[in-house]
Amino acid sequence: MKDFVEIDGSRGEGGGQVLRTSLSLSAVTGRPLRIEKIRAGREKPGLKRQHLTCVRAVAEICGGKVVGVVSAISDSIAEAEVGIVGAQLRELGLAQETRRVESSGPGNYCYVQLDYERASVVMSSVGTYAKSRKAVAHEVVHAVRDFVKSGKACEKHLADQLLVPLEICVGGDYVWESDGLWEDEVWRPNWKLDVQKETLHYTTNRDVIAAVVRG
Repeated sequence: MKDFVEIDGSRGEGGGQVLRTSLSLSAVTGRPLRIEKIRAGREKPGLKRQHLTCVRAVAEICGGKVVGVVSAISDSIAEAEVGIVGAQLRELGLAQETRRVESSGPGNYCYVQLDYERASVVMSSVGTYAKSRKAVAHEVVHAVRDFVKSGKACEKHLADQLLVPLEICVGGDYVWESDGLWEDEVWRPNWKLDVQKETLHYTTNRDVIAAVVRG
């Protein structure tokens, strides 16, 4: 009898359920197992972050040991991305500091944090299958360049998240406006948001707030 149970992760639908069920039964029965071809039936096979979390949770609960799950991003990839991003930031006249962050995850995540006197803005890019290190770096650089050159105070992906607290804490008033032909009561907020760009998320949130609060 083998020391462990061999599980083919491609069996059936070849998805995460094979992994979850195998882990659960291994924890309950105490039988070690080896899983190969994890999520082979999916467009992007292998462990995703949520599956890795599941593996680690089961190991912690039953005092198990996990071997051969992930490997961190290689130094060559990180150095290439830092080089590209650094060169572009210097062209924008931005002082920079590079920090190495330890991670046990398998992903490639590149981010730039812009620190201002009273706030910080974070731009990021996530690596995916077949996405080159250059593409990851240039994606985050493009976001930084667009924001810096806009001269606006509020980054476009943050703007919609600020609308609810602004509405609740600051609010606004109804005022009468007329163009000489007609007069109507119009809502005017008591705040102004200097937005980089009004995204669909922003306008949707704005309209929902208007519908709920002002009817």
